[in-house]
Amino acid sequence: VETTAALPPDALDEKVLRAFYRKDASGIWHCVAGETDEFECKEGFSLRNFGKPLRTIAGFANNRGGYLFFGVKDKPHGFAVCGLADDRFTETDQNKFSQTIRSALAPTPRFEVATIQLDGLKVGIIHIEPHGSKPVIACKNEGDVVEGSIYYRYSGETKAISYADLRAILDERDLRSREAILPMVQRLLELGP
Repeated sequence: VETTAALPPDALDEKVLRAFYRKDASGIWHCVAGETDEFECKEGFSLRNFGKPLRTIAGFANNRGGYLFFGVKDKPHGFAVCGLADDRFTETDQNKFSQTIRSALAPTPRFEVATIQLDGLKVGIIHIEPHGSKPVIACKNEGDVVEGSIYYRYSGETKAISYADLRAILDERDLRSREAILPMVQRLLELGP
């Protein structure tokens, strides 16, 4: 009997997303993940004032990826789910998200958008993958985003990348390039002049 390895769950699978939330004794939902190097909570959503989320998206793409939650209050409120105040998040076309992100960050981070309902409270979610060609760099000024900046996600905050983290990204990129070229060089040596 052949057994197949179980595929990792989809990052936006409803079970995965719901696992980030718990209801307390008073019936209030909380994001148990809080804010880490892979999770960020925002109370509201507006594509017009998207500077801070853009920084976070760049930071996630330059690190290990992550989740950006809209409709969840920040730490002083225990990451309580307040829900989105209107339908702007759900009515925003995926293409509009893509245009906004692509116009401000290069190379463009890969992302997916979803929503979940927790007892009638809607939470908007953007999942960002770690980019394969780091670093993602801000290519224009937009709100809190400064052209030419490289943002990185640290535990609970997104800020300009430190020298050590940038050096690690560049060293990893150089290593991947050398590993890609090495088989070609060896083949040339085998063939001779």
